[in-house]
Amino acid sequence: MKHPTFLLVLATATALIAAPALAANNGNHGNSGSHGNAGGNGNGNAYGLATQEASVSADDTSSPGNSHHNNVTALAGAGNAAHASIQGLLHANAHSAVGRVRAYADLNFEAQQLDATTAQALTACNAALSGDSNASSLGGDCSTLTLDALTAANVSQATIDAFNTYAADKTASDTADASAQQALLTVTKNGGNPQVKSYIDGLLAKYYAYLSAQ
Repeated sequence: MKHPTFLLVLATATALIAAPALAANNGNHGNSGSHGNAGGNGNGNAYGLATQEASVSADDTSSPGNSHHNNVTALAGAGNAAHASIQGLLHANAHSAVGRVRAYADLNFEAQQLDATTAQALTACNAALSGDSNASSLGGDCSTLTLDALTAANVSQATIDAFNTYAADKTASDTADASAQQALLTVTKNGGNPQVKSYIDGLLAKYYAYLSAQ
């Protein structure tokens, strides 16, 4: 039987010899683990970046045009209620956002019709003016001349009639345009912004088409 002291010395020596090897192995595993973590972080970063880009792409906020669109959308405020369906607009409570949008749309549609009529009347008046020899010295067209100037030039009655028709249509369309604009301002405080108006009118395109078909 070996002496206990000898066995203790032998065990201690064995431990001292094994320790560096274990340390080396643990170090290697540590490096491997570190590498694995690096890989994990690398994958995590790549995934995060891809997600972020997808989000930006979906919102298109990096695009100047879409950023502008988002800004107009924000400025439109309650005007975004124009996204409502035709049936939604037709049956909306008059005091709701959709109801106010419909009130604007109806007035604006009427104004558009009167604007078109006025444009036709102006064309007819200018045609009469150009065919009237007594009007040749006046210069300008029916949109800039006055009835007094036409009368003083002794233009034909046909020219006078055409001018009066245009003037009446212009007054009606101006009144309708003002009413529609006022209605738009009850929808959004930014109704005076042409881009906001254009945006809301674009959303109402199907409703305008529906009104045209009636």
